Amino acid sequence: MRKRSLKATTREPSPLVGSRPMLLATSAAVSTDIGLLATFLGIGLIVNVIVVFIAVQVRGERRQNQQRR
Repeated sequence: MRKRSLKATTREPSPLVGSRPMLLATSAAVSTDIGLLATFLGIGLIVNVIVVFIAVQVRGERRQNQQRR
């Protein structure tokens, strides 16, 4: 088996990929989109959990204040 010489800027193709170096449409763009979606959906989920927690705390304190009166 003859080994190909590669330039310093050329990467060795992965044996699992075969003849197609990009698995998804444009994998860099798709992976960026997936990363952004995960980040912003994750942040949104965390913020919503915090807001619900605050609302529950406020209702509980209000109920305690009404019982004291």
